[in-house]
Amino acid sequence: MLSLTKLYSGYASTPVLRNITLSLAAGEIIAIVGRNGAGKTTLLKTIMGLLPVQAGKIMLDGKDITLLPAHQRVNCGFGYVPQGHQVFPTLSVREHLLIGQHSKVARTRQIEWLFDLFPMLYEKQNDRADQLSGGQQQQLAIACALISNPRILLLDEPLNGIQLSLLPKLVETLKQVNQNFCTAIILVEQDLDLVLALTQQTYILVKGELVDRFDTKSIQLNNTLLHKYLSL
Repeated sequence: MLSLTKLYSGYASTPVLRNITLSLAAGEIIAIVGRNGAGKTTLLKTIMGLLPVQAGKIMLDGKDITLLPAHQRVNCGFGYVPQGHQVFPTLSVREHLLIGQHSKVARTRQIEWLFDLFPMLYEKQNDRADQLSGGQQQQLAIACALISNPRILLLDEPLNGIQLSLLPKLVETLKQVNQNFCTAIILVEQDLDLVLALTQQTYILVKGELVDRFDTKSIQLNNTLLHKYLSL
C-alpha cells in the first residue's frame, strides 16, 4: 500500500531523516517511537507532503507520490492529526466537521457517526473550539481527520496534553475505525501503553534513522531495548 524507500528529508539545509525505508500494508497499524528530537514528527510531515523529500521515494499503491502536494495526498486518502490540538479557535465543533464533510474524499462518513464515537463532540457541537479543553480539542482534531474517510491515518502523539483516562476510549475508537474501514494507521507516541494497546509493529527511530523494527508485543518484555532507545 504505502512504501518509503531510502527517504531523506529535513528543513531547508538542515537534514533530519536519513535513508528511511518502511512499508505499511492496508489495515496495518504501526508505531514510530524514539526519543525527543529523533525526527518522528518530521517523518509524518514528510509522508503527508508538508516537507519536501530531498532524496528517495514515497509510493502509494505502486504510484510515485513523492512530489505530490499535501492537499492532493488528502484526496488520495491521507488523514493527518498533528501534535498540539491544531484546530480553528473561532469555529464551532459542528463547523469543523462540516468543512471536512464537504471535502472530495468525505464520501460516506456522516457527522452523526463521529458523534457516536465522540459523545463529547455532540454535547459541545455549538461551542467554539477555543472553549474546549485540551483533551476535547484533541478529540475534535481526530474527528476532523476521520471525517475525510482516510485510508491512512497519521497520528502525532494523540495523547499529548490530554487526560490518561481517555486512553481506553481512544484505543477503542481507533480500533473500531481500523476494523470497520480497514484504515491503516501510523502512530507517533511517547506513551507506551497506547503503542502496546494499538499497534502490531514498532519502528525505532534514532537521530533520523530507523535502526530496528520489532513485533510490538516483544517490546514490553525487552527492558534492555526500552532503556537503550527510549530511556524507560
